[in-house]
Amino acid sequence: MPVFEIKPVFIDGTDAAAEWVDDRHSAWNEPLLRATAPLAERWVPPALELYRSEMSPTAVLFHPTAHVVSQGVRDELSHFPELEFLPVMVAGYGVFFAMHVLASCDLPAGSVADRGPGTDIALIRAFPKAFEPPAPFFRIRHPGTLTARGMAVCVPDVYASEAAATAVMRVAGKFLRAVRVPMA
Repeated sequence: MPVFEIKPVFIDGTDAAAEWVDDRHSAWNEPLLRATAPLAERWVPPALELYRSEMSPTAVLFHPTAHVVSQGVRDELSHFPELEFLPVMVAGYGVFFAMHVLASCDLPAGSVADRGPGTDIALIRAFPKAFEPPAPFFRIRHPGTLTARGMAVCVPDVYASEAAATAVMRVAGKFLRAVRVPMA
């Protein structure tokens, strides 16, 4: 079964098609978004602003550590139970939502991946041919981070089944792309 990575669209390989968003210090980085624990009950909406203030918001806002989407994109993807949409306040434009993926799995045996320091996964190059995604949207857990309560820390990349990738492309294809991951 094909697997896709959901990535931002870049124009000429250098500039995100979506408007950029960040905090005042260009330092917003919410590590909780890489965990598999639901965050809705404890989430404190960050105050962000458009990075290029002369622009207006797009349906997806680019940030290197999170897919931030409009209410319309949220509505179209909200039927996927493994997605949690967390409010983000964008100065002058209201509420957008950080897309938080709750489903995860270990890196399947037979995958091709580069490792970072220790056992962390730096880059997944291929999944094995027989790999079946555990959910329409999912992340891959860093080894050794799964707790007894089933929570883990994951690589930042968001992966999707063909159906989920098709849904993303239909609603946000100008700003997010689904890149097929090679099968080894």
